[in-house]
Amino acid sequence: MQHILENVSRLILEVENDLGARDLSYLVLKSLQATVKDLKVSDENTLCDQFHVFLKVIQNTKPRIGIIIEYMYQILVAIDKAEKQERKLNASHKLKCEHIKQVIVKTIDEIFRQEEDDNKALLHQSISTIQDGDTILLH
Repeated sequence: MQHILENVSRLILEVENDLGARDLSYLVLKSLQATVKDLKVSDENTLCDQFHVFLKVIQNTKPRIGIIIEYMYQILVAIDKAEKQERKLNASHKLKCEHIKQVIVKTIDEIFRQEEDDNKALLHQSISTIQDGDTILLH
């Protein structure tokens, strides 16, 4: 596990240096989403176990990219919420693997929508502060 953590940490640092934290987080989310869509796992416990291992790796990378960790927890909370809803309907049922995959994909889509809305709101707010002759720095 330590070897995996070191390799992932090195890759994250390289990509973050090249792209920045925001684009790195988008890359991680898009990669996770594509992987989950194509994942062939028939057992929901295996899927959840693999997601928790992935989460543990993400939590312990150096440097830690807080936004990626936050996004992973948003996904975890969404899975937990879906499981609680399923138990309300039928106390003996657990979420099926396909449903968990759908929750992950849907949550990532929601994260992207929220980020887009936040960026639009920031841009709209910023426009009102720009005066003629101002220098604008894009980061």
